[in-house]
Amino acid sequence: MRPLIAIIFLFAPSFSQTPTHHLSSLAATERAFAAATRHIGVRNGFLTFFADDAIGFRPGVGPYKVELVKRPQTPQPLPTILLWTPTEGDVARAGDLGWLTGPAVARENKPGGKDLYYGQYFSIWKRQSDGTWKVLLDAGIETPKFTGDPESTPFQPHALFDGQPDSTVRGTQDELAAAERTLNESLERSTSEAAKWYVSSVRFHLDKRFPITGTDSVRAHVRSLPPFSHRSLASQSSSSGDLGYSYGEFIQNGTTMYYIRAWKYVRNDGWRVVVEWRG
Repeated sequence: MRPLIAIIFLFAPSFSQTPTHHLSSLAATERAFAAATRHIGVRNGFLTFFADDAIGFRPGVGPYKVELVKRPQTPQPLPTILLWTPTEGDVARAGDLGWLTGPAVARENKPGGKDLYYGQYFSIWKRQSDGTWKVLLDAGIETPKFTGDPESTPFQPHALFDGQPDSTVRGTQDELAAAERTLNESLERSTSEAAKWYVSSVRFHLDKRFPITGTDSVRAHVRSLPPFSHRSLASQSSSSGDLGYSYGEFIQNGTTMYYIRAWKYVRNDGWRVVVEWRG
């Protein structure tokens, strides 16, 4: 078995594992993805670790790999390497869906090479039929400088991570779609009303700035937005009904923009947004 394929199957989760083990295996798969990409380049690394049904947002919403295979092969040795690591994430109790985020750096691939880009990535992962984790949605933002060292920053579960294998906290796909619809209607009608849909440990990712974290900061930002129309394109919950994602589009200053959200089903509150990317 080739080393890269062996790495993928090494971190394949099992339904018999606990949520904590599922999250550990997901973070380990992300690190394996980053390590492989450091040697084989972004194009080949992403083709290996992205799901066949992964969605991209440039140009427009569509199958990500269709656009990725059009890119030319990266010359070897790689002139630039992309470094990243997961520093926060969550996974469904069923181990079939999860999300991760962390710092990213593009660096010249030579001794003393300078940093060319700082960013923060956010990805939605889906368990495949063969037991492996693959990226379904991925979006990054550029940040003014480091949000953390990709080679040393430790990983921690999201504050709402539920490590218990059995729980009565469970939502439905229909409830998630309804929450997504209500949030988007609120953003069009009253951004102040929309702010309640974000949890206290929420992350908000916008390009050219550091991630906005925490309820007060995120809600203040949301309230400052002018109302504008959003359209949901898809949403999906985990089979355990505790984690989900959605994505869609909105018009800002005449330009079509996109969003990705990670949702958590919270006791007494229902579905709430834990991470949102806009770009």
